[in-house]
Amino acid sequence: MTPAEVVGVWRAKKGRKFPSTLLITNFPVHSGWVQPDVSQYFVFNGESKAYLKTMGVPDHLVMVTGMPVDPVFRRYREHRGPTKMKKTRTQQATPHRSTNWEVAWD
Repeated sequence: MTPAEVVGVWRAKKGRKFPSTLLITNFPVHSGWVQPDVSQYFVFNGESKAYLKTMGVPDHLVMVTGMPVDPVFRRYREHRGPTKMKKTRTQQATPHRSTNWEVAWD
């Protein structure tokens, strides 16, 4: 069970009503995250948003916010120097496929 499913079951058992938001970081998003009565979904990219839409989640409930990254990683990058990133495969709005990145420090 995903945390979203656990919250949904608990809310149903207890008859509780409260706002529920989900930050989804799975690659790719799966149907276990789609639950009734979710107030807002936060996802890392447009592909995830498109996939949620195919599962019936209204567009206005999904916000693309990017992947949350701890600032400690930024400090590491500043120490090591700039990165060189190269996209190795591109997919448009296909949640069942991923986009791969090669990252290297100078």
